[in-house]
Amino acid sequence: MMIEATSIAERIEQLPLGRFHRRFIALVSLGNFFDLYDIFVVAYIGAALQQSGFLSLKQFTFFVASGFLGMFFGTIVFGMGSDRAGRRRAFVSLLLIYSLFTLACAFAPSATWLIVLRFFAGAGIGAEIIVIDTYVTELVPSRARGRYVAITQVVGFCAVPVAAVMARLLVPTHFLFAGWRWVMVVGGSGALLTWWFRRRLPESPRWLASRGRLGEAERVISQLEAESFGDRIGRAGETPAQGSSGTNTTTPKTDQAEPASFAELWRRPYLGRTTMLILFQTLQTIGFYGFANWLPRSC
Repeated sequence: MMIEATSIAERIEQLPLGRFHRRFIALVSLGNFFDLYDIFVVAYIGAALQQSGFLSLKQFTFFVASGFLGMFFGTIVFGMGSDRAGRRRAFVSLLLIYSLFTLACAFAPSATWLIVLRFFAGAGIGAEIIVIDTYVTELVPSRARGRYVAITQVVGFCAVPVAAVMARLLVPTHFLFAGWRWVMVVGGSGALLTWWFRRRLPESPRWLASRGRLGEAERVISQLEAESFGDRIGRAGETPAQGSSGTNTTTPKTDQAEPASFAELWRRPYLGRTTMLILFQTLQTIGFYGFANWLPRSC
């Protein structure tokens, strides 16, 4: 029987929460931790950058702005690019991008280089945050989706006090080079470590099915079922939709999900929701991320 996108989604919903989901959410949360570390650490090293003479006040404003400008472009370009490249590939690639550029920032030879490199690091960070939420939504059953997204946020925002403590401990040091550079090395190196662990993550079966790659989606979902339901099910080749005879016992689905266009967001019934979310995200960015980056410097 032809494997259909609807059956893939149903089988994801039927997966019991187990070690795969715990491992998955731990790795995703760790990545989100370093995303937010990189965003908020700028505020805590700002004074050191200016006191050391590496950046003037004007250059520091460009440094902060370049990161957010990079996040804006990264979210649009790379965030939407994950719809074509795949969740896992985008996830790992973006993590590698912002890790390398954050490390490059730590060794920037001049203010100009630091500002430019921060733009590219921001592009990776901004898109990564978007891909994380999409990835979790597609791989976690709906009954636990809100809880698991909340876990990634809680773990991620633990990076804010950690960034402050790391800056307090490392900025006064001058081992080999200025302490603010060590603070950025920690962020970049930690994300690289996360990237190494994430090689074990699967592609989203929902995304594979939406691209017509149903054979690959079947292989991934079968592996997840084998791990989630136990070795016995894996050896027997059974899934929740199969009986012991190996024949499908559920009613076949004949309706395929139709891809939605971007323009659909601007038509009823989604226009009001789209507008509300745009306003919310704009105010959140200004009031939260902007406030957190500028307030420490103004105090």
